[in-house]
Amino acid sequence: MCCKVIAGVFCALFLVFCSGVNSEADDSGVVLINEFMVRNSGTSPYMDCIKQHGDWVELYNPGPESVQMSNFYLSDRIGNLDKYQLHDTVIPAGGLYLLWSGDTTNDSGTCVHHNHFDFGFDWNDSINVEMVIISNEDGDIVDSVSFLGIPAATKQDTSYGRFPDGSETWQTQLTPTPGTSNVGK
Repeated sequence: MCCKVIAGVFCALFLVFCSGVNSEADDSGVVLINEFMVRNSGTSPYMDCIKQHGDWVELYNPGPESVQMSNFYLSDRIGNLDKYQLHDTVIPAGGLYLLWSGDTTNDSGTCVHHNHFDFGFDWNDSINVEMVIISNEDGDIVDSVSFLGIPAATKQDTSYGRFPDGSETWQTQLTPTPGTSNVGK
């Protein structure tokens, strides 16, 4: 078991520091994980369009061109990069897109149900390295962040994000900002 944990930690660190992500504004076709919340309680004000308090991930397009999201996948496991294929959403240049965990079936037009992924993040898993991963259709990791060993990233009703948007600096967000620019500490 110890070897699994050590191997997982090494793998996560390798992905976070060596994934080759370049967040410069001229990177069209790149999508970054910008902010996430893994413990959204039923008492927080952060709810999806059908009033559920799921985990959420905010994506950011730092490039000068729009990005078609159906070419990307979201996962929490390195061994299953294509866990959830994103839909035909387009993120405009400099734009943000918010994804919620859970499954909605609201087709009334008041809730865009295709912005939900069908798994949650296990913030209390001591065996597996918990992470958020974006990969492309070729199976290449575009961006990833591990929250193993970062207590601030797993604190209830707290988000963890890049500040400023798209930068290399991650920190606890003073106020979670799902779908809007991060405000930092």
